[in-house]
Amino acid sequence: MLLDIGVPLSKDSKYDWTYLKDKITEKLESKDSMKDKNVQQLERFVQRVRMICQQIIQQDKQGISMYKEAPATIDEDAGHKHKRQKTGEEDKQEIAAPSEAKSKNEEDDDQQNLQQFSYFEDCGDFNPDNDGFSIDFDLANKLHKRLNILYFIRKELLPNKAKVFMSKLDDLKKDYMSKKASLSLPANWDPERHDKAFLYALSDNGFNYLAKIADNLDNSK
Repeated sequence: MLLDIGVPLSKDSKYDWTYLKDKITEKLESKDSMKDKNVQQLERFVQRVRMICQQIIQQDKQGISMYKEAPATIDEDAGHKHKRQKTGEEDKQEIAAPSEAKSKNEEDDDQQNLQQFSYFEDCGDFNPDNDGFSIDFDLANKLHKRLNILYFIRKELLPNKAKVFMSKLDDLKKDYMSKKASLSLPANWDPERHDKAFLYALSDNGFNYLAKIADNLDNSK
């Protein structure tokens, strides 16, 4: 449900938790399962899910950064760099000179990085209560983006008769004309009319409604 409609806003631009609860109840097979839940509990749940998503996304970014900056080789036991020098007869392994040895803080940082690498490799899903519902990176990223998109449309673009949208309409028309040939849109597409209607449809009906719009566009070509 959150992936589809996000958290709707009331007329005073505040989160409408009652509306969201009613929509969730409509989708449930057992309507009684939401009777003992109040809107405050729903709000706390959604906020927790959003926090978890942000943490997963941030940890993924940190993990990528750490992999890029990781030392080529790390000796966990000695904490020294190893060099292999090739001679005429054999390869000899030498321990770096004491002046090149890592400090205690550097060794601790390397050990911490190794532990974090292991965590990032193993954290495919976030399911702390083992209830069968888990959040992986793809779901976290998708939910984070959709909630932000819906909030921006409802909070910024559409209030006051789409005042902000209309203020950017000239730029939108110019952009549309420059890309018109490469866009798969009907020949009679009008940004002022159709783009605004698209935003209202997304705001009122959610992302799942976009499939119906796409079907209508295909049929109108």
